[in-house]
Amino acid sequence: MYNAIIVDSFTQYSILEKIVQNIKKNEIELIDIGTGLGLPSIPIIIATKIINNIPQTIKFHLLEPKQKKVKFLEETRKNLNLDFIIHNADEKFFYSKNKKKFDIVFCRAVFTPPKIFDIFKKYCSHFAFWQYSENYQEILNKYNNKIKQNGLEIFAIFEYNISAKKSYTIILKKT
Repeated sequence: MYNAIIVDSFTQYSILEKIVQNIKKNEIELIDIGTGLGLPSIPIIIATKIINNIPQTIKFHLLEPKQKKVKFLEETRKNLNLDFIIHNADEKFFYSKNKKKFDIVFCRAVFTPPKIFDIFKKYCSHFAFWQYSENYQEILNKYNNKIKQNGLEIFAIFEYNISAKKSYTIILKKT
């Protein structure tokens, strides 16, 4: 299981490397909504620090409503000397206070369609990472109008195998 988490997180880093090339800014802001224990963000932050193939600076925001998980994130940040901002709030409360758009949005396993597309509309100014399973095409077809209504379009689809299971990261772009 842990190997799958590591492989998945570093796959997301590789995808991020390709996507940031399409953002013409020196500093990119990324939010991981419902980050939980910091996946995939913390491994991506570590990879960014070690590999350093991304020319822009990425300012990471991790949004998590559960205090127990926030405490873990705080300890991880301190113990690994990582640079990221933790927001202890749920997405509705955070958005009601900030109305902020982020260049890149991660939102995995927290919301399902069609709600996730509403979340992307609110938070995303450039790209949203949406990870899904093998029936992603069926979901895209079903919610195609919702995606368009929210000012999004499919930018790229990445397919990869983790533990002999196909995974997909669909990159939605703000139009």
